[in-house]
Amino acid sequence: MKLLSSLGLVNISESTYYFHSKIYLQPTVYKVWREHQNALLAELSVTPGGLVLGGDGRADSPGHSAKYGSYTVMEMRLNKVVDIQLVQSNEVGGSFHMELEGLKRTIQLLWQNDLVPSVIISDRHVSIQKWIRENLPDTTHYYDVWHVAKGVTKKMEQLANQKDCDVVREWIRSVSNHLYYSAASSEGESGDMVVAKWKSVVCHVQNIHEGFDDPLFDRSVLYLISLFPN
Repeated sequence: MKLLSSLGLVNISESTYYFHSKIYLQPTVYKVWREHQNALLAELSVTPGGLVLGGDGRADSPGHSAKYGSYTVMEMRLNKVVDIQLVQSNEVGGSFHMELEGLKRTIQLLWQNDLVPSVIISDRHVSIQKWIRENLPDTTHYYDVWHVAKGVTKKMEQLANQKDCDVVREWIRSVSNHLYYSAASSEGESGDMVVAKWKSVVCHVQNIHEGFDDPLFDRSVLYLISLFPN
């Protein structure tokens, strides 16, 4: 509106815009969203296998001073958003608790539709870990590799900034790639195998690409050499 006014173009007032948005636009968007969501829940109710959900939160400002937070949950097999919850910090006693509250509300919606997730993928939020463990005992909880890799990268960057540690910076991307590889190449295998592959990074940085200490993962993986600098 400010742009149109600066150009000398006639336009509706701000109050008129918000009036039309409240009366027409927002209810229409909400109605369409509910229709699509109900159709998706109906589809999931007849889809074989348990739900595989990935969730993450986003706040309106960084740190612990946020007022609003949204929590979005996707069904990973269908690659569709199942639910979006908006939480205000004063509803839950602080911004730290908004992410957990968003997940709780989504799970409550699923329970109301007789749906129970078999897998939940999230970040390492400690409250979410505890709540899933206590309230969804038959649900497998995985950590999102992106968040884990982000944490490892951040720690390596901090180390690289210290005196005489600049060489660490050259390995950040390669180590991050190896973490992704460890998870992506282990479908159907145990968590112990993922850990064994990840720990082999200690050998790779020494230019050792076979004969690892862990018996779960001691075969030659020469194709990994391309991930690491000479």
